[in-house]
Amino acid sequence: PDFYLKGLHKISILDEDDKRTDAKIRIGDPEIPKVSLSPSIEEVKIIKVKDIFYDKDSKEWAFNVAHEDDGKDKLEDFLKTWKNLPNTGINLKIKGKNFMMFYKFAYSKIDGKFGFCHSTAISKDANGNVVWEAIIHIPDIKDFNTKTKHTISYSTPFGTAIRSF
Repeated sequence: PDFYLKGLHKISILDEDDKRTDAKIRIGDPEIPKVSLSPSIEEVKIIKVKDIFYDKDSKEWAFNVAHEDDGKDKLEDFLKTWKNLPNTGINLKIKGKNFMMFYKFAYSKIDGKFGFCHSTAISKDANGNVVWEAIIHIPDIKDFNTKTKHTISYSTPFGTAIRSF
């Protein structure tokens, strides 16, 4: 959907060796899309602290494994904040269709509060269908983790998708 917006765009391509190539392209007046570009949210997953920072193989905090003796101050700050909160939700991963690749072209609200989009990826599932995944930061972690029902909205220039979970 990004390429239906006029202006300068950056495109990044990863090859099979994970080598990244970046290029800038200018989009003129786009044609009218033949299909709807409205976003849709098909799945929402809460990403918890332990999902990101805990190394399942070594049974240690990944930050500790990665930094060993370097950055002890950072490690101590990290552990003070998160060690006792491994099940705290800090991000949402949404899967669906027609998410914007460039985060400034979209915005999201979680329980009515603005949540910054971290990244968007496009891939194919086992059946060859295109799948969009976006990571959204949870804006108020403490408030979020006290509720059992949540709502996320994801808005682009082409529409808004809303999902309760």
